[in-house]
Amino acid sequence: MTVAKYDQETRERALRLYYETVAEDDATKSGARRKIGGMLDINPVTLHN
Repeated sequence: MTVAKYDQETRERALRLYYETVAEDDATKSGARRKIGGMLDINPVTLHN
């Protein structure tokens, strides 16, 4: 059984920020993952999934 590293609230926040960043900042997907990853101290590769 796999244990989630991040709670549901953190996952939802990361997704919301990701989609907002892509839409508002006209950022690339990888750029948005790096930005949000840095803000939330989450590895950008984790946000890829």
